[in-house]
Amino acid sequence: MKVISLRFSDLSGNLKEVLISDKKLEDSKERGVWFDGSSIQGIVRRFESDMRLKVDLSSSYKFNNVLIYFCDVYHGDNPFNEDPRVILKNVLKEYSSLGLDVFIAGELEFYLVKNGEMLDRATYFDVSPKDKAHEIKIKIA
Repeated sequence: MKVISLRFSDLSGNLKEVLISDKKLEDSKERGVWFDGSSIQGIVRRFESDMRLKVDLSSSYKFNNVLIYFCDVYHGDNPFNEDPRVILKNVLKEYSSLGLDVFIAGELEFYLVKNGEMLDRATYFDVSPKDKAHEIKIKIA
């Protein structure tokens, strides 16, 4: 059995995850994976908590030997209007209808760790010598 990570964002953009088996992934491709939306702060109230994750099969990648998919959040049979992916898709559709091209990209952030200790304890935009990772950032750039 392989573990599959189904990922989605909460309303604040924090990444959330539901872990399932590869067998459950096959079973859920049509109907999705049910979850309790009221367990995530700000999504829905307890009496309307039945929500589904629909796997975006085009979004898979592997990390640490775990297959990961991004999902769309559904409330009943309809896309959940407050799902950040739904919001983005609606904005892209609207811009496209206006004849505009939109390009989207992620922002890569990471931590530098040496021997289990954080190397960089500076805050955003600090410079050397406060920023111990200064030399590494120069090499990366």
